[in-house]
Amino acid sequence: MNEPLRVWSACTYPSTELGAQRGVFLQDTWHAEKFVKAIKGDDLKKGFAYVPVPIGGPCRRLNNGNKDEACAWFGEMIAKKFRITAPGLLLVPVPPHDGTDSGVVRKSRIWAIAEAVAEQNRACVATVGITWRNPMQSARRGGTRSLTTLLQNCVAADSIRPGASILLVDDVITTGHHLAACATRLRKVGANVLLGICVGRTVTEQESEPFSWIERSVELV
Repeated sequence: MNEPLRVWSACTYPSTELGAQRGVFLQDTWHAEKFVKAIKGDDLKKGFAYVPVPIGGPCRRLNNGNKDEACAWFGEMIAKKFRITAPGLLLVPVPPHDGTDSGVVRKSRIWAIAEAVAEQNRACVATVGITWRNPMQSARRGGTRSLTTLLQNCVAADSIRPGASILLVDDVITTGHHLAACATRLRKVGANVLLGICVGRTVTEQESEPFSWIERSVELV
């Protein structure tokens, strides 16, 4: 059996269940939610958030006017946390649901995150290492979270060579099955998938410190 994938996330993000309790959100939970929305490219509407960059550092004010800077901020968080110095490390984004070819992946917000991380960590290179065989629906719209189904739909790029060192990048982790499918497929072609890195992790109960690095293990097949 494959070794579990270690996945780090920078903040906790309210799930649908927690979203029903919006009236009792802690202030920092609102800020973390807006940060994840900015990363996803969503409209922040009214209001603003304070985001610590790096995690534990001074806060920056985030609003609709500067939301496109959020990806670069995440890149700074990664640079401070991991201090990547080994050259040649590949940053592979988990493809969006319609990511059936490299062109679609490169137009996605996930690709923007990977590029931002590479910009702040010059030893890394962003690359399209995974695509989906067929487009999918998002899980929120009834799409599958079945690891077996996702793995069957997952295709490793020909450019990924045996022995390649890889960090997988995604915006939000819920079950972790999309990350697990991508990591499993890459390992099957001989790549060394070291870690998964996500902006947010969904929770159903608020954390006292929504902005904090948290590690979890995701089982592979």
